[in-house]
Amino acid sequence: MLISLAVDYQAADVATRERFHVPLTHVPPLYARLNDDGITDMAIIATCNRTELYAWCPDVTPETVDEQVRALASRWMPAENDADDLMKVAVARTDLAAARHAIRVAAGLESQVLGDGQILGQFRMAYGDA
Repeated sequence: MLISLAVDYQAADVATRERFHVPLTHVPPLYARLNDDGITDMAIIATCNRTELYAWCPDVTPETVDEQVRALASRWMPAENDADDLMKVAVARTDLAAARHAIRVAAGLESQVLGDGQILGQFRMAYGDA
């Protein structure tokens, strides 16, 4: 199952987005823990207006998706209180909704500046890093 967890300008103010932003230096340790928590593939998109985590979790079922989303939030923000706060503001999507959202973000359709051309390059970079 594809799962995305996102904090963007539509769901959070600047201070909240900054709180949950993942600096590029923190991304490699997150990727190093693949196969923990049932995650086989993962990509993190971090821009000025959004931070999104996409994860492929092949063993997740509709019955276990909520606990997997919680595991992703805990990976993103290891301190328990921070993960709880992230869960309150992040938007979780699964399967087709997550894939559609990723395509809309990459195409710049979810950007503050509609059609933002830089986001596709940021997606490419995140994919390459992953």
